[in-house]
Amino acid sequence: EQSLRQEVKPFLDKLAQNEETTRQAQHNIKRIIQNYPKLKSRLRKALEVGGQEVLKEIFYHPVIKIPTKMIEAWINED
Repeated sequence: EQSLRQEVKPFLDKLAQNEETTRQAQHNIKRIIQNYPKLKSRLRKALEVGGQEVLKEIFYHPVIKIPTKMIEAWINED
């Protein structure tokens, strides 16, 4: 979980620095999840083991807010 958090945090920080709108940030996170199959697989495993709380912790950011249900849907897309 911690390593996933460290992997996702730079993406969130970059989106925050670019002052992306919430919709743009959500779109970009979705694209990142789709384009990095290993990350997607690890996120799926984290979700299975720890549920939405784990996703909430991994994707926590003070500026970028992405609903965990949305992240869960992207992880489960094939």
